[in-house]
Amino acid sequence: MKRLAIVLLAAATATVTVYSCGGDEPVAPQPPANRPPQGSGTIPAARILVDDVVTVDVSSYFSDPDGDRLSYTATVSPSTVASVTVSGSVVTITGLTRGDAVATVTASDPAGLSAQQQVGVNVDDRFGYVNVNIRQSQRDWGAVVLFVVGPMFDSLQAAPDLTLYQVPADGGVRVFVGGAIPESGTLFRFWTDDRGRIREYGGQVSEAAARTYEQRSPGGARITVER
Repeated sequence: MKRLAIVLLAAATATVTVYSCGGDEPVAPQPPANRPPQGSGTIPAARILVDDVVTVDVSSYFSDPDGDRLSYTATVSPSTVASVTVSGSVVTITGLTRGDAVATVTASDPAGLSAQQQVGVNVDDRFGYVNVNIRQSQRDWGAVVLFVVGPMFDSLQAAPDLTLYQVPADGGVRVFVGGAIPESGTLFRFWTDDRGRIREYGGQVSEAAARTYEQRSPGGARITVER
């Protein structure tokens, strides 16, 4: 009897271990899937002359929703019109021959996911016509006298509905333009052998008159020389 009592006591005080197989253990969340880069805004088109270059930092035109660091590559087609190189996020396009091309810029994340943007490229010859434009605030101007300076002037041509007379001057040309002078627009154009030197040209309105031939102050009239 004493041995039986000891066995029953041991059974009553035994520790029972239960193993669960019903999936109650917490499951760690999976990391989110990598997402591709995205374009942000539009890279502006490039208009350049043969042998000229234009550079643009494209980092502001792409973003990555995961905050990944992006790398950049670029191609251009046709490659006979322009060439393209990339240094970091700076894309450089060089004009080779006259024509139109399309540059494709690719932004890639470390996993190889990517986004692209295309850039229109127009390459023009270095020689050709440039326009002499005016901006002024008077609506009744019928004539202006300009003094335009620069490296070379040839084949001056008045804008439609305007007349033009020119007199050579030291370092430039003095031009009389008659007709309905626009508040903003082209007065005349001239031929130059190197439009890459366009920044060397400048001008000012020295005299102005109303359509009734009354004298007018040139005031804040501004002259620009542009392609």
